[in-house]
Parts: sequence; structure tokens; C-alpha cells
Amino acid sequence: MRLLIATLETQGNRTSDFARCRPGELVMPHIHACPDEPVDGGCGCRRSLVGFDSHQGVTTFSVADLPLGMDDLAEAVRGSLAAAGVLDAIEDPEVAERWVADIAWELMQAGARFAVGEVVERRGPTLQVRARCGDAVQPRSQPSIARPAGQRLWG
Repeated sequence: MRLLIATLETQGNRTSDFARCRPGELVMPHIHACPDEPVDGGCGCRRSLVGFDSHQGVTTFSVADLPLGMDDLAEAVRGSLAAAGVLDAIEDPEVAERWVADIAWELMQAGARFAVGEVVERRGPTLQVRARCGDAVQPRSQPSIARPAGQRLWG
């Protein structure tokens, strides 16, 4: 399965870049992104993804073909959200499990949109191939699965 992992490749191409998680760590969007934050604002939540283990952000990701099935990915998402204390805040276990499944599905869909090895960046709700010196940016549309309470994962 193609998934996004943290990378240092092309890190620094934008002055707003940062890398706080380890290279190779699976990444996912922040559970809550500041709705009024500019993409290059101080928080960084609208231009970064967070590591499954470190829960720290990074602005560059690459696509890796990992030997995981959907059940494995859902278990990794569940473990990450539980370790961050997010699942404890959801009272209904069925809602929590649906959320885990939805996030895993969106991560699989996001990785499938890019070729293995491509370096990707987030610009608000859009994931796009990271431009290298002189290259044009190539945005890719994102899946849109309804989030609990109307949230969108990539929003």
C-alpha cells in the first residue's frame, strides 16, 4: 500500500518548512487544524502532517510502498490516536472506530494519488507534488469523506 511518510528531502525549499518527526515515520493530518490559519501561518497545521509515533509535524512527505493491509493501517491509526489521547475524548466506541476506519481509508487514498518516491507537500486542503528548483507544482485533488461533527480530514 502506498502511504505518506516523513522525509527531509526538499526540506527548506520553502521558508516555512519544518521537520519535527523522524524521517520514515508514517504521517497523517492533524486532528484539528486552525480554520482561520493562513497556510504559511505560525501554527503550521495547514501545511504539515504529524507523525504516527512522535505526534510532531513535518512539511515534506514522500510516498512509500509499505507491506501493510487496510487492517494493519487501521490498527496503526488506532494506536496513534490512542497514544495521543484523542480516542479517550470520543464517548461512543462505534464513532471512534468509524473515525479510525475513515482516517485509514483517506490515508490509503492520499498515497494512491502519487507515485512511489514522489515528495509531497500540503497546502491547506491540497496535497501536491513538491516542486523542485524550476519545477511547476502539481496539485492533486483529495478524497472527501465526511468527518464526525462535519470535520474534513484535509480541511
